[in-house]
Amino acid sequence: MAEKNKTKKEKKPKKARKDEKSVEDILLKIAIEIAKQGEGALFVIGEKIPYANLLKHKIGRVSVFDVGAEKLLKGLAVIDGAVIISPKGKLIDYGVLIKKKNMIS
Repeated sequence: MAEKNKTKKEKKPKKARKDEKSVEDILLKIAIEIAKQGEGALFVIGEKIPYANLLKHKIGRVSVFDVGAEKLLKGLAVIDGAVIISPKGKLIDYGVLIKKKNMIS
């Protein structure tokens, strides 16, 4: 007799197809929409960005390729501080102060 009690699997966000747009294309689209509203935002794409949190918050798993992520990122981007995205499109953090590494002479 088969067991009817199955463990619940964690729901993953629905993904859009990655081959449709690049991370840069998606962030550029969001930045243009924000600019048209007369607001500003700072998106940083990278892995090892030195930063400090300006806000206390918890982040779930979010990718720029998730369905509905553009609206979420647009909202997060207008919060004070930068939004850091990995080159693969994963939201690393938001509402952060970017720390300088070295001055360029």
